[in-house]
Amino acid sequence: MSSSGRPLDRPRPVKVIKNVLEGKAISSIEFLDPYVARASPGQFLMVYVPGLDELPLAVSDVDGDVSTILVKAVGEGTRALCEMR
Repeated sequence: MSSSGRPLDRPRPVKVIKNVLEGKAISSIEFLDPYVARASPGQFLMVYVPGLDELPLAVSDVDGDVSTILVKAVGEGTRALCEMR
């Protein structure tokens, strides 16, 4: 449970703020989530891509309530994630 008493082990939707193509098939995806904001770069998240896959991805940056993950499009789930807006 988080310090607010809310469980962190349940899926919850987050808002993608920015999705930037950084290089060949690599995107940095910024999203708003105050619970992940307490994470440190290098810690992993389980990211659920609805109807496709659940992916373990590392946090690459945290700035306030905005977190960033880097994703390389190598399979169906990561391609769908890289195409999210």
